[in-house]
Amino acid sequence: MNMKKKIKFPIFLLLITLLSVIFPLVAFYSGDDLIMDMAGYYIKNGDMSQAMTYYDRLEAFFPQSPRIFEERFYRAGLLIQKDSYPGRMVFRFSGITDKIQKPGMASFLDSRAVMEPDSSENIQSALDTLNQLSKDLSEGGKKGWIERYIPWLEAKCFYELGDSDRAARILEGIDFDNPEASWPLTIWLRILLDRGKYDDVRKMVDEYANKSRQPGQGMMAELYDLKGDAFLAEGLTDEAMACYEKAKSFIPAQFSWLKEQKFMKIVRAELSQENLEKGLDEKIAQVMRIKTPSNQHGGEGVFGRITEDGRPVVGQKIFIADPGDDINFSGRDPAVESCYSDFNGNFYFPRAPKDPIFGIGLPIEKARNASLSVKKEKLAENMFYELSIVPVINAGAEVNDAGRGNQVSLFWDAVPGAKRYDIFLIPPEKKPEKIFVSSVNEVEVKEKALKIYWQIPQEELLALKPNPSPFEDIKPYNILGPLYPGAGSFIYIKAYDGDGNLLSDSMGFSTWDRILSKSSNLVSPAGPYIFCKNMDEGDTFVMKGLFLHAAERYEQEIAKHPDNKETLEKMARLYLWAPGVKDSGKAAEFLKMLRKRDDLRYKRLSAELLFQQGNVKEAEGLFEALIERGELDPAGYHILAGIYLQAGDYDGSIDSYRKVFEMSKEKLMDYSPITAACMKGDFEQAYALADEIVFDGQRFFDVLTKARSKKYSPDVMADFKKMLAYLIVPPSRDTEAAFEIAYKDFTKKYPRYQELSDTAFKLGFNRFK
Repeated sequence: MNMKKKIKFPIFLLLITLLSVIFPLVAFYSGDDLIMDMAGYYIKNGDMSQAMTYYDRLEAFFPQSPRIFEERFYRAGLLIQKDSYPGRMVFRFSGITDKIQKPGMASFLDSRAVMEPDSSENIQSALDTLNQLSKDLSEGGKKGWIERYIPWLEAKCFYELGDSDRAARILEGIDFDNPEASWPLTIWLRILLDRGKYDDVRKMVDEYANKSRQPGQGMMAELYDLKGDAFLAEGLTDEAMACYEKAKSFIPAQFSWLKEQKFMKIVRAELSQENLEKGLDEKIAQVMRIKTPSNQHGGEGVFGRITEDGRPVVGQKIFIADPGDDINFSGRDPAVESCYSDFNGNFYFPRAPKDPIFGIGLPIEKARNASLSVKKEKLAENMFYELSIVPVINAGAEVNDAGRGNQVSLFWDAVPGAKRYDIFLIPPEKKPEKIFVSSVNEVEVKEKALKIYWQIPQEELLALKPNPSPFEDIKPYNILGPLYPGAGSFIYIKAYDGDGNLLSDSMGFSTWDRILSKSSNLVSPAGPYIFCKNMDEGDTFVMKGLFLHAAERYEQEIAKHPDNKETLEKMARLYLWAPGVKDSGKAAEFLKMLRKRDDLRYKRLSAELLFQQGNVKEAEGLFEALIERGELDPAGYHILAGIYLQAGDYDGSIDSYRKVFEMSKEKLMDYSPITAACMKGDFEQAYALADEIVFDGQRFFDVLTKARSKKYSPDVMADFKKMLAYLIVPPSRDTEAAFEIAYKDFTKKYPRYQELSDTAFKLGFNRFK
């Protein structure tokens, strides 16, 4: 036994030695192939993140590899599939009066409830990768098969981003005459479905199937799935059922063919097959439910009907939730109860929540011009809910010189049956809160009027002052400065009947981000933006957090107009503050250009540059010099307040925060003033600051009310301030971890003083979020 062990050990060492020599040689001569094979292996096994890791390694270790173009093509494909939603829908939830508060839901705008799957970041990254790939290929890269397929993925990206027009323009140049081309054909048919061209969908599927020289090859299962959707959209349930069954029969052949296609390596075949099978089973069950009339004859539950243009909507998926629910996505749909409307548009839910909210999904194409009306009516023992897909209210605005001051004129489409219109102002922020302006009641609305006209003095509207707040880190304010009124706020109109039922509104199924993205295409004065000036394309990208794109647009603008001081300032601020773009060297370059054109802007930004470079004392001196001359802006005061806070000058910090509020006329979305007062041990002042200058400061009222009614020992206050000390230095992972330890220790040590623990927790949550 001992002899055998002695023999095995040297052989093992020999094998390790040989491998350590051979593997690097193989990797050196064929490392790029090895990396691509490994990435392909992980794609096949559904591990996208690991595949991306190998693609990153190829970029890092083999930047000149001939397979780099193939890698970038597949990378774009994976990014598209990460959050791809075939048959993309936008969902709108409304209640009887649309007074629904949904603080926890993404893409909600105050009492409106609009949501859609968020894939914009990955899809935009895919599009950027494809654009760069096209550029590299045009500059002499080996084109081959990749060049042919790039437009197909670009069309998919634009469709996923909601720009069907651009996707359609790309697809119009493709001949769908071979099995591979059936992949972009599925995108084209989805666009046609979204646009209601059901006959064209059915005709194109039949044409492709009839002329296919290789029956069973291509995306046959998905094509018949789409043909079934076209039948179902018109209430032809028998024809839809036949198509869905035929689609199921094609699934094995489709995915067997897919796995052999070079282009289709980006498709996660097993997962796609599983999803398609589940989707078809659900649609078949849906058709069966539609063919069975809903129970509309008494009993408990929620009864209703959905119509459009007075006609029943057949097979519409309807969602229901309680007013207080947080609604999130589960796959492609909101994660709440759902049912389908039958032949008569009727629907039924066995559970009857009080004052329910209803949701439906519409394709982006249709959703652009649609809203959702909800009415209720008492029938026998039950409430009956009438849902209607209605036209969105088209609104406009312009500013007129009325001699004694400008008047803002608003005008919008009259809604049949409306007795009251509520007018709101939406400030130009990424996640705004709407501001109520006024109501126009039936006395002011002329009978049978096609349009409603209403005026308000511009000064009165300006008094509402919804400025974007200065934050402690990069926010639009840092780059764009005060956006109100120049950026153009958005007018939001809601129409109600005499019973308070919502009839329509001017935003419908649109999310705020989509409204914002349109601003670059508007020509002043174009409603419903007001104040005659809209954001340019660079500003729009800043508001959406797409800083690289913003830098590109600003540089193009500076190349055309090198003396534009506003754009030079935005460019400098972008490089000073924006994540992913921040570059002190480039900021300094634009500061040099600005110095010749605007000395005051140059001095303000020089102080910010010093601060970013870590020259805090020098920056503080420059800020204070600007104060002496009355030249410091709110952004400068905000930075200076942070400098004072970190230095322990709590009074100076609070004074500077108050100055930010006085100059911007907007409460701060920053809890640091409260932190400064708590570090002083002055809970009365902390409460006053929360009430007067901090946005959402009311969340501190309960804990600070308790704190200011008590007296704490020096030991308690010393430990409390020790905990808060981590909140007055620049946030980082290390300070966050240290704060968490201090918070747990304080909570454990002083269970009687929960109000102090809660105060620290709320301050810390805002600081490190």
